[in-house]
Amino acid sequence: MKRAKVTIVGSINCDLSFAVADFPKPHETILANSSSLSLGGKGLNQAIAAACAGADTAMIGSVGNDTFGDKAKAYARGHGVNLAGLKTVSDTPTGTAGILVTRAGENMIIVSPGANACLLADDVLANRALIETTDIVLAQLECPAKAVRTALDLARAGNVYSILNPAPATPEAQGLIACADLITPNECESEAITGIFPQDAPSAEQAAQALCALGAKDVLITMGAMGYYLFSNGQGCLHSAFDITAIDPTGAGDVFNGVLARLLGAGRTLEEAARYASAAGAMSVRHTGAERAAPELADIEAFLAQNA
Repeated sequence: MKRAKVTIVGSINCDLSFAVADFPKPHETILANSSSLSLGGKGLNQAIAAACAGADTAMIGSVGNDTFGDKAKAYARGHGVNLAGLKTVSDTPTGTAGILVTRAGENMIIVSPGANACLLADDVLANRALIETTDIVLAQLECPAKAVRTALDLARAGNVYSILNPAPATPEAQGLIACADLITPNECESEAITGIFPQDAPSAEQAAQALCALGAKDVLITMGAMGYYLFSNGQGCLHSAFDITAIDPTGAGDVFNGVLARLLGAGRTLEEAARYASAAGAMSVRHTGAERAAPELADIEAFLAQNA
């Protein structure tokens, strides 16, 4: 398979995760069964996933001049991620995230952007070579919308394929939909942007068409245990998920997007790339924590062969 170049424009966080029986109710204090500290952020997770799947991966982002920032840089470099586009700020800490994971494998996440909010459009422009010389640009919305818009505009001007994972679905998300070649929301993000929650094929098609009305070219909605809905060239189909017992879904969507970018960058069709991405996402939920979730390409191919 051709070796792809993928540039990620996105966030880097330190994740504090808690394993709990159930989510707490308002005003309720609960005890966690365990806790762990790891590295994450949608941008970093997606970069690691693309790199593990065999892409030459670069990242444009921002971290604080602190221990977490240093650990994140070492972690990314250890996976071969090019950090020439990463800036370090001295007056703002590295972003952090608090994650609750229940015994049923469901999660809730709250993010404090920290240094991620310091990524400017000028920072992206200063690293335009990382965008103009890549195969795929992948961005999310844990960084300022102006920086994301600049990256997507540079990609389009340079005829580089771009993916927008509109997560979280910020108020600026609608205005960015038309800027990317492919939109990859999950169910909640689809609902936040369109007002339609995709719970089956008909509602997923309605959500996809609503996104297209906002300017989307192609839409791929991830739907957790239901699978994913791919809408392209006016046609849509709900693809079933692989039968996996989820231990921790944290980062599964990021693995999906990172592997999707890697396969598209290698010249695979959107349908082929989505199947690889779905397999990688399914494999990732068998591990605890986003930091340990990304599979290698050979493992994805073996999984697909076993589940043909």
